[in-house]
Amino acid sequence: MTRATDAFVSLNWPGFPRPSRLRLPYMAVRLLAAPVFPFVSPSVIARRLCYPACGWDEAVTRTHFRRCFGREIDLTNPRTFSEKLGWLKLFHRKPIHETFADKVACQDFVRARGYGDVLLERLGVWDRPEDVPVADLPESFVLKAAHGWHMNWFQRPGAPLPVRQIRREMRRWVRTDHSLKDGEWQYRRLPRRILAEPLLHFPEGRTVDYKVFCFAGVPKLIRVVVGRGEDGGTRGAHYDLDWRQLPFARSKRRTIDNLPRPAGLERMIEIAAALSAGEPFLRVDFYEIDGRVILGELTLYPNGGAFVIDPPEWDLRLGDWLDLPPAAV
Repeated sequence: MTRATDAFVSLNWPGFPRPSRLRLPYMAVRLLAAPVFPFVSPSVIARRLCYPACGWDEAVTRTHFRRCFGREIDLTNPRTFSEKLGWLKLFHRKPIHETFADKVACQDFVRARGYGDVLLERLGVWDRPEDVPVADLPESFVLKAAHGWHMNWFQRPGAPLPVRQIRREMRRWVRTDHSLKDGEWQYRRLPRRILAEPLLHFPEGRTVDYKVFCFAGVPKLIRVVVGRGEDGGTRGAHYDLDWRQLPFARSKRRTIDNLPRPAGLERMIEIAAALSAGEPFLRVDFYEIDGRVILGELTLYPNGGAFVIDPPEWDLRLGDWLDLPPAAV
């Protein structure tokens, strides 16, 4: 975070109306305010000015929710799944949540729980992009920023190795603070590290993610995502623990029906229950390749806490499963 951005984020103007009375259009604020604050990201400006009477995390949470749902989030009496995720993001914070967000620390947490067999081999961890021996890594690998998401480099077999481009990407990663995007506070203080792992090779060449939604340590449903990041586009579906497809979908996402039950489903459910114990909500992500269950990541707030569901009544049903704890900030 630059000094200008840091100062702007820290501003608080309590004389402005409370959020329910101040409804500035996000894109208009973004376009009009950018020339006035040239050293601050336009998206940061827009998120901050839309709710000037709030702290940064609340302003961003409210803006993100409003952009996804077209209405204000109810933090006083949250009822839906996404409203409760927003409440948890703002009012229920524990040190272990930073461990979940840090890809390196999360692996250590999973290994300490006795599930090291579902982790990928770690090819290396480095504190600085210039220390990563890119040319000495295997023919295929994945580089990941350990302190965020969607910051990856996939090096496929036989593809050219653009070392300079990879280093530019890594330098961009270490400058990125994902707590600024959707108010996910758990990324704010994480060390900026680079993690290298083997590249996964999926049957038929399409990725399949199994995302287990756990409520108070109890797995309730599995979201399956097929083709993430591939040319054919992402499709998904939701199943109960007996592998019956549920009648809802992520809004604006294509669905895919009759997916085969993974051989390691019971193992996924067992591990998800163990890792999510003590958390009001936690999503535990897996892959399965040739019958082997592989852990992906642990997620506290899917889609930054604004998980749009169609039809909306399922947003309420999932909200009923999520019991909010006492606030802990």
